[in-house]
Amino acid sequence: MSDFSCDLPLESQLEVFHPMMVDVIKKVTLQFSQSIKVDLSSSNWWLIQDVRTKADLSRPHTLETLWQDFQQYFQQKKDLYLFFEEPILGIVAKKAQFWVFFEPRMAASYFQRQTERPKNFNRTGIKKFPPLALVPGLTQKVHALTRVKEGRAMNNLKKLEELITVADAYLPTEAAQYFTGTIRKILVLFTLTEVQLLKKDITNAGVSPLLLEKRLEAIFRVCVRLYSIKNNDQEREVLRKLVSPKIIIRRKALEVVERRLSKDVG
Repeated sequence: MSDFSCDLPLESQLEVFHPMMVDVIKKVTLQFSQSIKVDLSSSNWWLIQDVRTKADLSRPHTLETLWQDFQQYFQQKKDLYLFFEEPILGIVAKKAQFWVFFEPRMAASYFQRQTERPKNFNRTGIKKFPPLALVPGLTQKVHALTRVKEGRAMNNLKKLEELITVADAYLPTEAAQYFTGTIRKILVLFTLTEVQLLKKDITNAGVSPLLLEKRLEAIFRVCVRLYSIKNNDQEREVLRKLVSPKIIIRRKALEVVERRLSKDVG
C-alpha cells in the first residue's frame, strides 16, 4: 500500500465510501432475509478489528480503524469476508448477526475468546463480502448532485472534483477514464455555471479574495482535465491568467473559458 495515495482528506473519502458500504449491507441483509424468510433488518453488522475487538460496521468511522485494508478492498485487491450467524427463534430468542473480517484466522481467534460464540462458525460458512461497484456508485453520486436545487455551484463543483479524484485513485486507468467520460457533460455544465458566477464575483468587493483564488484555481484544474492540456505549456499559461492579480486579465480569461465551455454544452 505504500505506493497508493488519494489526494483527499480521510473524512472526504469516508463520505464517499461509507454510504456505498451501507447500500451493500442493506442488499446483503435483504438477500439473507429472503433466503431464510425472516426479517433481518434489525440485525447487527460487526467488523472484527482484531482478536479482541469488534465495531459497528454501519458507522462511518469504523472503516477508519482498518483503513489501509479497506482501501485495498475498494480497489478489489483484497477480499473482505462475511459470516452469517443465524437467529435463534422461540422463547429464548437471539437476533441474527453479521460478522465481517479480513482474516478468517483472526475471526476464529476472536470467537475463541468470547463466552458466547457462533456455534456454526467454520470454513464452509464463510462467504466473500460483495465488492463495491465503484463506477455505478460514483456515477449515482454525480447524478444526485444534479438534483440538488439549493447550494452554490462552487460546492457542487468541489464535490464533483472529489468524486473524480476518488475515481482516479481507486479505479484502474481505463475505468477512471470511462467514469470521467460518462460525466463529462455534467462537469462542463457545473464549470460553466461557476465561471458565469465568477465573472460577477471578481468585481464584488464583498467576496473574500482568498475564496476567489480557490474558486479560480478550481476552474483551472477542471479545464486542464477537460481539455487534456496537462503537458501543453502554452494553453496552461492562458488558463493561468485566471489567477492573475489584475481583474481585467481574470475577466478576459474567464470569457475565453466560458466560450469554450458553452461550445461544449452545445
